[in-house]
Amino acid sequence: MIVVLHVLVGAAVAHVASTRLRDQANYEFRRPRLGLVAVACLAGLLSHGVLDGLKHGYPISAVPDIVIGAGLAAALCLAMRRPLRLLFAAVIAAALLPDVIDHGTAMLRWKAGWDVSVSRSHIFPWHWPEGSGSLHPGGNDPARSLDFGRNREVSIANQLIVFFMATGCVVTTARAFRFVRDPTDARAA
Repeated sequence: MIVVLHVLVGAAVAHVASTRLRDQANYEFRRPRLGLVAVACLAGLLSHGVLDGLKHGYPISAVPDIVIGAGLAAALCLAMRRPLRLLFAAVIAAALLPDVIDHGTAMLRWKAGWDVSVSRSHIFPWHWPEGSGSLHPGGNDPARSLDFGRNREVSIANQLIVFFMATGCVVTTARAFRFVRDPTDARAA
């Protein structure tokens, strides 16, 4: 799955986790404890496997995808209320970690031109050929070709479903954004 969607889903997981941090007495967010951060990071990491298991192509090439994803991650973390920033940064990082571990050196070698060794074996099972839904243009393997049957339509549908589900999680917990006024602030004024 593209980096941008991994970032968005990581943020969605953090938004859901942030609902546990509302202080009912004064409606402020409190800093997350280590246990919540750990569980949310695990959910973010596992979300990567769920996304990569879906049939998907790559509508954005690697370098722009990484740049846009990094910008989105930074913007989301900075847009959060101060007590939530570390939670969001950690969960988004956890959602990206499998790609960094399994594909990081390959990206440095092939896209940045660095002379680093590249391992063909992957740690995470959703990056193994048997566990990946990754589709690419061309090829003779119907299970891996974006051009075979309705694979392209399935890829687009899967990415749209992920986008709208993650966006729904973000929108339903919009109070985590520092620029969203709390309705209780309006009543007090």
